[in-house]
Amino acid sequence: METSTKSSSPHNGIADFFAPDVFQAVLSDPATAMRLRSFCESNACGETIAFLEKIEQYRSLLAQAQEMLLDIHATYTSPDATEPVNITENISSGLAPAIDTATTVTFYAMQDIFAPARKHVEDLIRDDIYPRFVTHQLTTSAATALVHDRKTYQGLGDCFCLTDPSIADNAILYASDGFIDVTGYSRRDIIPRNCRFLQGEKTDRSSVVRLKLAIDNGQETVQLLLNYRKDGTPFWNLLYVAPLRDEAGNIVFFLGGQIDCSTTIHGKPDVMKILELDDRKLGNDLAVKDSSGSTYVPPREHFKRHRHIFKSTSRVPTEVRQGPGMENDLIQRLGGIGLENQMRMFQTAYSKYIVLKVKDRGSFNIAHLSKSASDLLRLSRAQGTAERIMNEDIFKVLAERSPSSSTVMKSYKKTVTDFLGQGKSVSVDMEIAIVDIARGTPPTWPAVKTERRLVSHWTPCKDEEGRVKYVVLILAETREL
Repeated sequence: METSTKSSSPHNGIADFFAPDVFQAVLSDPATAMRLRSFCESNACGETIAFLEKIEQYRSLLAQAQEMLLDIHATYTSPDATEPVNITENISSGLAPAIDTATTVTFYAMQDIFAPARKHVEDLIRDDIYPRFVTHQLTTSAATALVHDRKTYQGLGDCFCLTDPSIADNAILYASDGFIDVTGYSRRDIIPRNCRFLQGEKTDRSSVVRLKLAIDNGQETVQLLLNYRKDGTPFWNLLYVAPLRDEAGNIVFFLGGQIDCSTTIHGKPDVMKILELDDRKLGNDLAVKDSSGSTYVPPREHFKRHRHIFKSTSRVPTEVRQGPGMENDLIQRLGGIGLENQMRMFQTAYSKYIVLKVKDRGSFNIAHLSKSASDLLRLSRAQGTAERIMNEDIFKVLAERSPSSSTVMKSYKKTVTDFLGQGKSVSVDMEIAIVDIARGTPPTWPAVKTERRLVSHWTPCKDEEGRVKYVVLILAETREL
């Protein structure tokens, strides 16, 4: 399979997270340096940032000492001192060359003592830790947006492909419309090809190696890659890959979820705002959206009414707009968006995925699901009930676990299947009842149920002819009920 060799520069219209000036700005800016140090500490490499911080303190103290030395000499001991002390001319004349040597030779030599070690550590951070930190910051903000505001990133929650490792080159067999929109390639351009055709001259090889290693080992991974659209335009692709196994544990597909992170990040100020994101309480309301960019956003004063869309009515207010994509003014919105402490990685948001095999219109059976999705669905069953969910109809499984009435769940199913029947993605709020059984509780005791709010993202994946063969369902949890 060929590899693209587009020569577009990563500076052409998008921010370069890895430019030398950006990297140095991250190290010198207090907010981003603090976030980088926190990331290093959580990844057992905090000593690297601590070392650089100590070096900066050392250099600052040397500069202060040099300044103080010159000030003392000018004020008290030089022939032209403003407040001369009573010392002999012989002593005074001997100080001048000593101070000159100290300020022009000694202090500079002392500043350079750690220069080789500092450069080596900075190179380690730049080549290994910093790329992982950038990926982490982007993934956590994307994870937040998946639950609270999908307009933040184009492709978030609806840009998927399924690759088959059993055929040559692990080629793409199915892709969503969002994948087409983000990459600019037609469905026939994409299927069946390996995803590497999106790579180009400026794509970081180390990220590609890490991606290949994870796939070869059948592991889940997240990588940040510089990819190229069909017209040669570069974009930062936040790529999530997970193996899909059958009931025997064999890998049948790899699920790839892509996000274009560069649509609203254009320069160093935008990059710095992403990299300095910290944990703050987020309070964005949720919306009901479809893949064409439609949004139903209720006013805050009507939040309670919005909460009960699937509790009190059989109609779902969904507005449809023309034009694909879900990009918006990221930087303006990020200022008020906080991050959950638990959202350490992008996998947190995409971890509850279910891949459905399409039998016919209205029949969507569970073919693959992640452990997190499986755990969630099993927790929502009462003690003593059957737990088999593989190959079951997804709407039957969700209805059995929902606190809503059968009428409401029929309305939910109709809303979703109407969109899927048209080959469109859709995102709809729902609730699920979680059974909380404390350890040691006698089986005869009644279980405590709590309602948990989810946003369900449904994305059709189509074959080369545009026929829906699979649907990717992402269940993203929210904290507000």
